[in-house]
Amino acid sequence: MRRCLTCDVSQARTGGVSGSLWLAQDPSQFSLACRQTGPITLPDKLPREATVFTEDTSIFFKETRVIRLWDEANHTLVYLAISRKLIDGAPANSLSTVPVMPWGAR
Repeated sequence: MRRCLTCDVSQARTGGVSGSLWLAQDPSQFSLACRQTGPITLPDKLPREATVFTEDTSIFFKETRVIRLWDEANHTLVYLAISRKLIDGAPANSLSTVPVMPWGAR
């Protein structure tokens, strides 16, 4: 798949000495923004779900993950930022959608 889109994700981080040494647990709070930045060409059989980004966020097995979902009915890519481990209650996941549209048409 050739995708011309950009996703930016931010996550709340714990500061201080314990945060800088990865000894503190960051809260599961995210912000995610995805935008089409050029023409998008999809393969004939795009998986309905795929992990497109992962990052370890603590030494205690916490991981940030961005999952891409394909909404075929609306011809839209859906991106979801999640954590595999909840800290401080319910997670504040983030969602962003990118409708696949012609690029450069006037």
